[in-house]
Parts: sequence; structure tokens; C-alpha cells
Amino acid sequence: MVTSIEKENIPLQIVLLIIMELDMNEILIATNICRILNSAGFESYFVGGHVRDMLMEKESNDVDIATNATPEIVVELFSVLEDYTVVPTGILHGTVTIIKDSIHTEVTTYRKDLSCDGRNATVEFAKTIEEDLSRRDFVINSIAYNPLTEKFIDPYNGRKDIENRLIRCVGYPMHRFREDYLRLFRALRFKSTLNFDTADMTWQHLCEVSKDNFSSTLSIERVRDEINKCFKAADCPSDMIDDMHDCGLLDKYLPELSVCHKFEQNKYHKYDVYWHTLFAIDAVPKEFPLIRWAALFHDLGKPKSCENYGTPTASFHNHEFYSEEIARDIMKRFRFSNYDMEYVANLVKHHMFKCDSKMKDGAIRRFVCSLGIDYVDDICILKYADRKANGLKTAEEMNIDNTGLKRRFTEILKKDCAFKIKDLAISGKDIIEEFNIAQGPLIGRLLKECFEIVLENPELNKRNTLLLHINYLIFTDQI
Repeated sequence: MVTSIEKENIPLQIVLLIIMELDMNEILIATNICRILNSAGFESYFVGGHVRDMLMEKESNDVDIATNATPEIVVELFSVLEDYTVVPTGILHGTVTIIKDSIHTEVTTYRKDLSCDGRNATVEFAKTIEEDLSRRDFVINSIAYNPLTEKFIDPYNGRKDIENRLIRCVGYPMHRFREDYLRLFRALRFKSTLNFDTADMTWQHLCEVSKDNFSSTLSIERVRDEINKCFKAADCPSDMIDDMHDCGLLDKYLPELSVCHKFEQNKYHKYDVYWHTLFAIDAVPKEFPLIRWAALFHDLGKPKSCENYGTPTASFHNHEFYSEEIARDIMKRFRFSNYDMEYVANLVKHHMFKCDSKMKDGAIRRFVCSLGIDYVDDICILKYADRKANGLKTAEEMNIDNTGLKRRFTEILKKDCAFKIKDLAISGKDIIEEFNIAQGPLIGRLLKECFEIVLENPELNKRNTLLLHINYLIFTDQI
């Protein structure tokens, strides 16, 4: 393999991708875009996170290109080429999207900042790649790579920072953060997802700038997205949340979690509510970011619901309902979609369900009915994370608990059960036709009565049986 690569003069990062057995379509297309720009007499480089991830030998196929060609020239060059589509996605800011084989590659003209207001920058086109790199946030993101010559442009020694696993601002940290306050959260996200440390001066200035009043400058959606990106990528997203606490950002954006810090529980928990919450988030696999949000919210109602605080027998009755309410408030504040809010709130509301060997099947069916059959696997993930974060349960105890819960759910779901009224063997139309009853609230009440008996005895979910039951209710005037 190495011989053929050497003969074809394939660039260094293509070699890395071959070794790592990654999908190379994005890389090859981006490399070809650079080749076309180079043939027309222009410079072009891979820039940003892709270069950083390549140097870390991490999978990253989302390639951004920087060039000294103006956006008008880029449009002119690629519009005449077969199989290429050009979209002027941000042409006023120098960005053009080139599409080939359904793969989108952003090509941006070198830029330099004229002024910044804490979120948006006024820019003009620059002449050199060095000028373009000088406006970037962190040194690890300020490296350019030429895929045709295999040369790096690394004016701030970013490769050394990657080697040392260090987050460091380009230039003076306080200025860099105040140019764009989102960089506060990006620094913490990179630290968590890459498992890096923050340079001392960068951390000190991050903490200082976090005290600024920038809520009107920085949109809440951008903060939400940074946390969500962390939840999707980090093995231990608690690092970002705890760093937010240490620098003061948690008080501003998640004060409901801040009040849980050092809020003790009882003899059945090893950690306070804050650390229990963080460990629960970590215990949810990163493939389930929304369940990580549910873990973040699941116990936030404990301070409000606590009785006998500070004693070994402190209790938190109905804290799940307080937590659901808080979760909804936060998700509205962070402008989540209604679907995501309902999904997370539902898991939080039901996370205290307890299942033991003595529990009847009817009780399990009622729980599944309340939760929703589509949530069964997800509530198991959340409950396992909750138990793991308890700190006192052994691995064997957690596995037994989780296995028992899943077994009961599996047994119930295998049976021919009705979990919604529409699963009944009869419908409102059947009742109207059979008993000559007009459409109205009575139909709904009769269906609900049938659903109740079927939850207890699924074998009764037969048309004739249910019609006989309705006849009995009507005849005895019980409805």
C-alpha cells in the first residue's frame, strides 16, 4: 500500500485516512477544489477543525478551505465546471459553497477583522493566509494545511499545543474573548471534548470576561448549541459543566443547577445533588445527547422538594414533578424545539419509576402507557445513569437492577397488549353503531373504561367482550 501511495504522490492526510480506513470522498473532493484553485494561480488551504483533527488522527471529513481568490472568482471558476454546483451561501462575507456528489465544501476568501461587537465582526478581505489565521480563536484552530504540497502554515505553533493538549488563545486572551463571547463556551467545549487543559492566562482571562454582561449580545441558542455539541462528542461532558461553574457561567445560564452545588442528599447517596447530576450526565452514552439533557435536569427539583435537609433521612418526595417543571422552563429559555422539550420532560417526569419482582404486570403496563411505548429503552438508559451516579451501588447491583427492569419491560411488550385507546379491539364508531349512541363525551368515557380493564387483563381485548362490558355499564347505569 505504501509503495502505491508514494508512486501516486498522495498527500499526507490522505495516507492517514487510508490507514484509519475512513471515508475519503470529502477529502478527495476538497483536495481537487484546491488543485483547481491552484491551477488558476490562487492559493488554497485546508483550515480550522479538520486540520486539528487530522493532526490528532481523529475522523473529520468536514473540510473548510481558505483562499486568496475572491468569492466572485470562485463562483466564476466552478460554475463552468461539469459536476460542480456553486451556491453563494455567504458571498458578502467571502464564503461560497461548492457542491459535488452531494458533498458541500465551504470556500472562504482570506479575511481580517476591522471591528467586533462581542459576537459579529466587520471584516474585509486579506491578502495572506497568515492574516486570516490571526483572527481565529484558539491556536489549535489556527493551522493551515496545503493538501497539494503537504505543507503546514502554523504561525502560532498550534501543532505544539496539540502535542501538549493545550487550549490557548491566538493573541491576547481578553481581547479575543471580548471580540466574540461565544468563544468562552467554545473554549470549554474544546477542553471537554478533546480532553485538553486550558493555558493559565487563557483560563484567567476567561474567568474575568465571564463576569461581563453579554446576555443581550450573545444569543441563547448559540450557548445551547455549544453545550449540545459537547453532549454529542465528550466522554465526560461534566468537565464543561463544572468549568462553567468554576468560571461563573453556570450562575448566568443554568442557575437551577448552581443551587444544587453542595446541596446534600441523604444516607442513600454518596454525592450532593450537583455532583450526582454531573456523574449521571457522564453515565449516559454520547450517542444519546437528549438523554444527557434529561440527566442534567432529572434532579433539579430536589432543593425545592427537600424535607428534613441535612439529616440522614432527608426526603425529596415528588421531586421528579418539580424537575419536569424546571426542565420545561430551562428548555423554553434555551429555545429548544417543542419535540425535544416534550421528549426530555417526559423522561424526567418518569425517571423515579421503581420496578421489583412483586410488581404486577398491570402496573408495568400502566407505566408504559403513561410513559409512551417509544420511550421504554430511553428510560432504561436514564435510570441506569441515575443509579450509577448514586455512588453507593456496586456494578453488580446496577446490572441486576437494569436487567430486571429490561426483562419486565420485554415480557410485557412481547404480549399482545393495548398501550393506547386506539389499540382497543373496538372504536368509537363501533359503540355508536352497536348502541345507537350519538357522538359525544360519553363515547370517550366508555372507551376509557374499556381501556382500564384491558390494562389489567389484556386477554379481554376482544370486540365482543368489550361490547358486552359496555352493555353492562349502560344497563347498570354505571357510566
